Amino acid sequence: MRLTRKILRASYDFLCQLPPYNRMRLPPSSKLRFVVSKRTDILGEYLSDPPTISVSLHSHEHVITVLKTVAHEMIHAHQDMVKKDSILEHNAAFKKTARRVASLLGFDPKEL
Repeated sequence: MRLTRKILRASYDFLCQLPPYNRMRLPPSSKLRFVVSKRTDILGEYLSDPPTISVSLHSHEHVITVLKTVAHEMIHAHQDMVKKDSILEHNAAFKKTARRVASLLGFDPKEL
C-alpha cells in the first residue's frame, strides 16, 4: 500500500461514520490537514493549529495499522475540541475514550 493524504482523509471520513466518532462532532475532513510524514520516531501525531493529522510513512504498510493510527489521532482531535485535557497526554480521559473506541470497533485498546 502506498500511503497518501487521500487515504488518510478517507480513513478519517470512514471512522467518522462509526460510533463513537459519529457522536463526537468532529470537524469534517475538509477542515483538517492530512500529512504523510517521514518521521521514524512516531506512528502519528495530531496538531491543533492548524488541525492536522499526520501519519508516518515508515510505520504503516497495512490498512488496519493506518485505521488504528487515525483512530488514535481522532481521540486527540476530540480532546482538542472539548478542551478538557492536554491533547498530547494519554491521560485517564484519553484512555477511557480509547477503551470505548476499541470496544465498539473491535480494536485492541492497547494498540490505540
